[in-house]
Amino acid sequence: MQVQMKNKNKKRINIIDVVVFVALLAIAAASVYGIFSNIVGSDDRISIRYVLCVDPIDIAFSEKVAEGDGVYDALTVQQIGTVKAVSASQAYHKGTDMQGVQVLSPIEGQSVLYITVECEAEKTDMGYGINDTFLAIGADYEIRLPNLFCNARCVSIETVK
Repeated sequence: MQVQMKNKNKKRINIIDVVVFVALLAIAAASVYGIFSNIVGSDDRISIRYVLCVDPIDIAFSEKVAEGDGVYDALTVQQIGTVKAVSASQAYHKGTDMQGVQVLSPIEGQSVLYITVECEAEKTDMGYGINDTFLAIGADYEIRLPNLFCNARCVSIETVK
């Protein structure tokens, strides 16, 4: 008789219990996803265009950059955009003459290279995040292109509509 009482005290799982359990599991999963997606960052990426300045560089090297080349951060080895335009101007040395007046002297065979790059980035309080690279005006980067490895400084950033 005691064996029959124990069997009566056991509760059977019914369909309502299963529905409640699945609903609680779904709510917990949605909460975890919401918390981690806010920690990792939102997917609110915007298109930006920025200009990298390489100075001075040998004229022969400045001709090795072409529109459509991928630009990579040499430290993170992550792509940080695609070249949209390339321009070069004469490189100058700043100095003073015998009277102390500042003069600019052209550097023979050298140019200042401007590389315009476009990419998708995440806006932060202090600049832009591109993959694992933080982009800000005035910051220096070691960049890799298919035919060139050099140091460059970011001189401008704008959003692309």
